[in-house]
Amino acid sequence: MGVTVSWDNEARTIIRYDVVNPWSFEELWGAVHQDNSMFDNINHHFYLIFNGTDVQTVPDNPVSKLKVLAEVIHPDLELIVIVGSNLWLQTLGNLFYRMYGHKLGSLQGVWNARTVEEARELISIHAQTKIYA
Repeated sequence: MGVTVSWDNEARTIIRYDVVNPWSFEELWGAVHQDNSMFDNINHHFYLIFNGTDVQTVPDNPVSKLKVLAEVIHPDLELIVIVGSNLWLQTLGNLFYRMYGHKLGSLQGVWNARTVEEARELISIHAQTKIYA
């Protein structure tokens, strides 16, 4: 499976997608629906780490998929941090936020990090200071 979903911390404030090749947008939609159901009993905002460290390629027509992602994303998602050096993923994340961020509940940004540890640090800083990048 190209996309797996799990809690990244015991407080259940950070969810992590681990993505490996090959992966598809259908698998990503499945992950989004899985994480949405994980939040049914959670009454707080949360953060998402999209761990694309091992991603070398992006499925076909990625820009056309952004609208679908915006339609299914959970309204309590506060920040997405994309991990890895894949420029396509970083560009797609930034484009997604520019196109749909203003329509998405509490989403305050899509940031980039080199490692999962750095992503956790960025989330911690954001949670403490609510700095927007």
